[in-house]
Amino acid sequence: MTGDMIKSGKILRSYMPGDIISYKNFDFIGDRINENISFMDNGKKNLLKMVKDVVAKDKK
Repeated sequence: MTGDMIKSGKILRSYMPGDIISYKNFDFIGDRINENISFMDNGKKNLLKMVKDVVAKDKK
């Protein structure tokens, strides 16, 4: 969200230690982290499958 604000030229308010960040922001961040972990897990599974396929072809 911050990147989009910067790209659109909005002036950002600086945050100071002790500022409260809403739980909505934490939920958004948590969702994004989970999406990225899922994406990496799927990528790892696909890569392992490709390696197994290549190894299986080499054994023939």
